[in-house]
Amino acid sequence: MIYRIVGLLLSVVLLSGCATRGPMQSLFGPIATPNYLELLRGNIIENDENIISYSEGTSTEWIGILGGAVIQTDTRILFAQWDTDTLTYSTIYSVNISDIETYGKCKPAATTMGLLANVFCVNDGVEETVFGTKKASAILYQIKTLNPKAVRIDQ
Repeated sequence: MIYRIVGLLLSVVLLSGCATRGPMQSLFGPIATPNYLELLRGNIIENDENIISYSEGTSTEWIGILGGAVIQTDTRILFAQWDTDTLTYSTIYSVNISDIETYGKCKPAATTMGLLANVFCVNDGVEETVFGTKKASAILYQIKTLNPKAVRIDQ
């Protein structure tokens, strides 16, 4: 009887491990995997760009929220959406840091992402792009450093 109970418990534990979603099926993509930077370089980052930071992120499209990664290089900030079917990132928004005219933290009431992450906006004179990431403050600091002409609007 004890062997049956132990066998049943072991089966349940093993099967529950198979049912969990792995990093490739995550809404944000395989950010915590060892070869993540190589995946970015082969897909959405140019070879001459230096990656400064990356993190799980969100952005908006119409009234929906997209999951993926917010990536900052030495030349641009981009949001890449992860596709769990093809297991690839695709660039949704990309803003050259040198083109940013205004930037700053967005008012949470102005966006549906306010509850999900630290939200910041950048405007390149054509459109405003909204990003949500835990690294928002660090990215805002890098914008100030890399583009001193840009005006921070939330201070």
